[in-house]
Amino acid sequence: MFAAKNLLNFRRKHRKIAHIDCVAGSLVKGWAFDRQNSDYQPLVQVWCDGRMVGEGVADEFRQDLKDAGYGDGAHGFTVSLNQSILNQSVLDQQQRLLTLIDGNTGINMGANECSIGGEYSSRAKILGVSATGITGTVSSDVAQLAVSDTVCVFMDDDFACSGRCLSTANALEFRYDIPLPPEAFDGKSHRFVVSVAGHNTYCDEHTVSMPAVRLPSEQLGAGSKHRGYASRAVLASYRYESLRANLRSITDQKQIENLNTAHDLVVEGARARKQYPDLSLPRVEKPTVSVVVPVYNQFALTYHCIASCILAANKVSYELIVVDDCSTDETALIEEKIENLQVIRNEKNCGFVRSCNRGAAAAAGEFIVFLNNDTEVTSGWIDELVNVFTEYDSVGAVGSKLIYPDGVLQDAGGVVWDNGLPWNAGNGGSSEDPQYNYTRDVDYLTGASLMVSQKAWTHAGGFDECYVPAYYEDTDLSFRLRDLGYRTIYCPLSTVVHFEGQSNGTDTASGVKQYQITNAETFKKRWQSAFEGLGKEGVDLHLNKDRARQFRVLMIDHAFPCEGLDAGSYAAIQEIKLMIALGCKITFVPQNFAHLGMYTEILQRMGVECVYSPFCTSMEDFLVQRGAEFDAVYITRYGVAEKVLPAIRENCSAKILFNNADLHFLREMRAAEAAGETDMTGPLQTREREVWVMKNVDAVLSYNETEHSIISMHTKRSDNIFKCPWVLQNRYSQIDFSSRKGIAFLGGFGHPPNREGVEYFIENVVPLLRETGINIPLHIYGSSFPEELTEIASEDIIVEGFVESLDTLFNQRRVFIAPLLSGAGIKGKVLDSMAYGVPSVLTPVAAEATGLRDGVSALIVETPEQWANAIVQLYTDEKSWTDLREAANDLVQERYSFDSGVARMAEIFSFIGLDVDGIQNHQSNIAASLNVAA
Repeated sequence: MFAAKNLLNFRRKHRKIAHIDCVAGSLVKGWAFDRQNSDYQPLVQVWCDGRMVGEGVADEFRQDLKDAGYGDGAHGFTVSLNQSILNQSVLDQQQRLLTLIDGNTGINMGANECSIGGEYSSRAKILGVSATGITGTVSSDVAQLAVSDTVCVFMDDDFACSGRCLSTANALEFRYDIPLPPEAFDGKSHRFVVSVAGHNTYCDEHTVSMPAVRLPSEQLGAGSKHRGYASRAVLASYRYESLRANLRSITDQKQIENLNTAHDLVVEGARARKQYPDLSLPRVEKPTVSVVVPVYNQFALTYHCIASCILAANKVSYELIVVDDCSTDETALIEEKIENLQVIRNEKNCGFVRSCNRGAAAAAGEFIVFLNNDTEVTSGWIDELVNVFTEYDSVGAVGSKLIYPDGVLQDAGGVVWDNGLPWNAGNGGSSEDPQYNYTRDVDYLTGASLMVSQKAWTHAGGFDECYVPAYYEDTDLSFRLRDLGYRTIYCPLSTVVHFEGQSNGTDTASGVKQYQITNAETFKKRWQSAFEGLGKEGVDLHLNKDRARQFRVLMIDHAFPCEGLDAGSYAAIQEIKLMIALGCKITFVPQNFAHLGMYTEILQRMGVECVYSPFCTSMEDFLVQRGAEFDAVYITRYGVAEKVLPAIRENCSAKILFNNADLHFLREMRAAEAAGETDMTGPLQTREREVWVMKNVDAVLSYNETEHSIISMHTKRSDNIFKCPWVLQNRYSQIDFSSRKGIAFLGGFGHPPNREGVEYFIENVVPLLRETGINIPLHIYGSSFPEELTEIASEDIIVEGFVESLDTLFNQRRVFIAPLLSGAGIKGKVLDSMAYGVPSVLTPVAAEATGLRDGVSALIVETPEQWANAIVQLYTDEKSWTDLREAANDLVQERYSFDSGVARMAEIFSFIGLDVDGIQNHQSNIAASLNVAA
């Protein structure tokens, strides 16, 4: 502790004083005091290298502080340092200057140069976080640990609890099992970090969704009919979602009663069930999907599984086939309890593999799902599996995300190592962890919830019966499918709860489970040449689970793109598809770390790893921990780039691609000129910032070729400037001239050029159109409408607002207008009109970079009189209207196709040294088919 004499001397000189006494492992210990307000306990923030690396409240009691006259002595603090700064300190072996800031006021309270990092004396590992507490091990290379050592647990960077090391057979390793405090069980996700007090510990961290209560599942089931119990279960949100989705589409009273019964049964659970009310599956003549459930006894589990299938809402039609492998319990009468259930009964006990093959032989659906009977399915589980077949190319099999009943992740797609051992990726982690929640190709898929197309199943010949009675048949099938040219894909948005071990137990020394050992050897002998070189067991799982991708690209923007809300989001999604077509795995890190619901899920369905809080909250930390894995970094917006470039250069060797979309300073200058302003201070400052970014990246992408010379003039380079491809999906409408009415504008009014252009048009052009006597109503579409604009609505000015689908606009209106007076880059709304075949009247600014030519594929105008004449011409002359839209469509086919976009993006990647020539053509088809809808 800091000596009392030194405390007194310090006190005389400063009002707010603070000091770091020591850094022990990942813990910073010290004190902070305000001598003018002795009751004040500041929020102490520890800063290092320009960023905050930990914080905590100075409220710990210390006798030495009290003796020195520091209030009641409750002014000590213990702060857990961010792991990334510790790891970096180990690498560079340098001292760090730690600065203490009052987080409430921002006042600098002092700084200390401390030795942090250095050689680790111990390592902590978290094995699990559950309702009973946190468990794991701590170890050291030499005998430095003892049972008297304290293991400290931090939750979200705050101290949570501690416990003692527990002995094991290994003298260099100790275990810990520490109960968590009540505040941890709040139903939210928390990040836990473990270290050993007094040791420089290499800390492990683990993020997990915590249950809100610690009631045993049997108590939750038994009390489910009492108020408040059903909602406490970890799985309650899945069940509520299923119930709500079904109630939106069901009107028949009998169906509602059936649904209500299924919901009650699922909530109550399968344990100790004695009554089995009648249930009814949907009656389907031609199902899209056949669900095959092989069973042997365990009727309560089977009944629970089928009840969950009834409860889970799906748009795709399905039949359910139970294959009874000579059960001796109530399964013999199952069809009497469940209407519309198909049952196949084996004459003798055949085992899991043969039962699955028999069920598949009877399947009428285009797709077969193999579903364990010890499962509970969730809303949309079938729809999401089918969606992968629809949106991806060459798919043979798709597997669900499997979770345990407590919500912990069980399986997020399989990885096979170079010793032939299969792993369930993510097992024991958080089911919400971003790294396990995006669609991806995998080595194998677990048969607990596995969909196979009839075509692929027939081609492969089903499960190989050399694995009878069970185990490794699913892993083997995945390898055989890939040998035949099919893909095996993990689908995280199809979630299935798996009560693992309840079908066949867990003891591999007896019963069916013993074949897990025998069949492992069969699998290894057959596929040794296939799994050799797939990576050492347990090493770099985060890299090996994405081995199907050739390159890794880190994409950074201010937020996840929101498809359908703005042109920038549309462009970002298309650029992601182009990079996927080039064999890239995309990791998207938004500056705000916010999960944006369905918009984030659109990206995850496309195969994009989306990083969000609470799993990551710092761009710098992310780059320290994972920056080395990326081949390229793709940044959008100069405001984002200027903040992250230093950290990228420090932690990554990847080349940096910068997409500025448009020159912001040029847009600002044009807006100022249009408004008659002469002060260019703001635009010039923007220019300085933009140019700095463009000088400090490896390649600059711009949609507008006319801006390339301006960029080159300021950066003194031209070789690294590229036109960024823009892809249009051809939605050429066949709705004819006479069926359309009105002219349309589309744009977000949070973007100043859009508001400026509409105001100009209403003030200067609408009066001229009214003078013609022709009824030409203006329909205004978009978001963020200013109140004054809605006030000028009239019979011929209709404020439509935001539209979910552009079909509403472009299939009804005859002419599209873009009266932009300022702006830069390419205008997405103009391109949309071209894709739909709606001819445009627009300004030169709006036409920039589109390839549209006046009088050929559009009418380009400047004065109000030209505007009025051009609109009347297109609105009344069907031949002019047809000629222009056909010419614009030719331009779409030639310049904005997906294939041309892939070729252009390949040129950019080749410039930065990433050879994409070896990528097979089918990858282009894969990405082109990713038309994922919200």
